[in-house]
Amino acid sequence: MDGPGRSRKVALMGKPSMGGVVLWWGNGMVFAFTSSNAHELYSPIFARADILLRGYYGWNSRRAVQVLDQVFPKDAPVQPALVIVYFGGNDSMGPHSSGLGPHVPLDEYMENMRKIAVHLKSLSDTTRIIFMSCPPVDETRVSSSTSGIFSEVVRTNELCQIYSNSCIKLCQELGVKVVDLFSAFQKRDGWTTACFTDGIHLSAEGSKIVVEEILKVLKEAEWVPSLHWKSMPTEFSEDSPYDLVAADGKQTLNPSEWTFHREFVPVVFQKAINGVKIDESTEKGHVEQGSKTELPFWLAHELNMRQAVSIGVPACFNQKTRLEIQADAACVDLRSRCPYFYEFGCKLAPLCDKSIGLLLAYAFRIRYKEVLHKAHTTGFAAASKFLTLLTKEESYMYEAAQSSMAAFKKWRMGGPRLQRASILGRKRKPAE
Repeated sequence: MDGPGRSRKVALMGKPSMGGVVLWWGNGMVFAFTSSNAHELYSPIFARADILLRGYYGWNSRRAVQVLDQVFPKDAPVQPALVIVYFGGNDSMGPHSSGLGPHVPLDEYMENMRKIAVHLKSLSDTTRIIFMSCPPVDETRVSSSTSGIFSEVVRTNELCQIYSNSCIKLCQELGVKVVDLFSAFQKRDGWTTACFTDGIHLSAEGSKIVVEEILKVLKEAEWVPSLHWKSMPTEFSEDSPYDLVAADGKQTLNPSEWTFHREFVPVVFQKAINGVKIDESTEKGHVEQGSKTELPFWLAHELNMRQAVSIGVPACFNQKTRLEIQADAACVDLRSRCPYFYEFGCKLAPLCDKSIGLLLAYAFRIRYKEVLHKAHTTGFAAASKFLTLLTKEESYMYEAAQSSMAAFKKWRMGGPRLQRASILGRKRKPAE
């Protein structure tokens, strides 16, 4: 895969001080942002992290190692919170008889990727790393669309798979998170035409798959702090009189707190609708009755009120989650499922499954005790990991419990424990 601009750096947001810099480095990931709607896929993340791109046109791992210290200097004042690395598409091309070209022998490719991983690990104790393996290609289009200015280009899925498997094996050895793109793309029906614009470079659908796989890794990784976007704070999230006014006309609604409204829920269309396209792979702007898709809750709720769709139970309240809560509710990571688990559940229960209310009550009853216990007794290191499991509501409760305990200790350690009530010092007004 190739990137659109050599030595191009694109900063989608400006201030590394936001608390998280996500740096994509490789030879093709910039294309994920230049496709028609890829930037929309990342929209929930933009208020929570700075995303920087380093895409180098036609590069391989050999050239990447040569500039490793320049791109990632160890003495930089701010190190990235997350680095996503992709090299392998050009390395895996067949060798040219002249010895020129981007091909890198497999053994050297493995060693180059090892050097990259070791260097990135040395940047900071909190710098996290995700490698992406070599994806497949549409061999038919690649062989038929090569420009006449190039000599024969050899790209086969046999070679792609060999380099992909080697990258995955190396990451397992080094303890580095990895996305298996070779397998992920091929799970999509019609992937050869849907995932690429020309057989190699990513289309909007291909970009979507990449985003989903990365978010899956971030959600499942036991990193402290969590780098999944739902667990990261929103910048400038305080209430403001300039936000949209609520229906009661007396207060404003903070859009930073609308997280659960953006949660996707499964829906089934109860009637046919014209002028709507729910599948990017189809041309027609028409939704048949009985069509199934996922919509953000705010839209699904509105359509449900108009009896246009029925709402199903989303993954965060599925049977797997229920069984985990029943087994050991205190240890379940509810935050990664939905930061506003309780509030979302309360809104959702009357629309699709009233038993969600019983689940919420059970989970809260068990976790309430654990939250208070941890807030009063747990040290900082252990508390940091515990906090990554809590929903927003539980986090507020944890902070309130800590504050009340701190106030109690302050009262107990200093000053008189009993104080004369001010009312007792007043003279009674004489009776007339």
